[in-house]
Amino acid sequence: EEAGCRSEPRQGDAAGRAGKKELTLARLREWVRDLQARYGASERQVCFALRVSRSSFRYRSVAADDSALRLRIREITETRVHYGYRRVHVMLRREGWRDNHKRIYRLYCEQGLSLRLKRPRRNKSAQRRQPQPQGLYPNHVWGMDFVSDALFDGRRLRLLTVIDLYTRECLGICVGQNLRSTEVAEMLNSIALRRPLPQLLKT
Repeated sequence: EEAGCRSEPRQGDAAGRAGKKELTLARLREWVRDLQARYGASERQVCFALRVSRSSFRYRSVAADDSALRLRIREITETRVHYGYRRVHVMLRREGWRDNHKRIYRLYCEQGLSLRLKRPRRNKSAQRRQPQPQGLYPNHVWGMDFVSDALFDGRRLRLLTVIDLYTRECLGICVGQNLRSTEVAEMLNSIALRRPLPQLLKT
């Protein structure tokens, strides 16, 4: 290679081979024990040769046993299937457990208890919904609809309106507290006396 030049980052040599992954501490411990047994070397010598810290080699976890807490979390989630980790944490605090919510969340996830959020299913009828008919010319399509309202004293009113969907003209309106079928028929007959009937009646 020319002076001042070097291979690209993460390359083992000039040919561009990717660097090897670093060994985990557990794997290094196995190597240390294997070399000690094979060559009869001391722990200090093997750790120095492998560039492993002796304090890391001798480290042992001092974490408290959480099997009882794991069991209680699972019991709560089995009886209350809709509870997430936050509700589980609240119940544990009421029972006297002093673990914070982050620890509860970690144990909750490690046991595969995370709630699966269900995606709302689309309405199948909406997928097959056809375009609503619109008027192409006068008296092609009429629209009829009931509307409710209230007076100042709380009495309810019902209104029936009929419009031409093309011209947006209000053809008739019927108002009453209780509209009967006979009143609806009378209003439609009165409109039919003034103009031709439509091809479609949209309700």
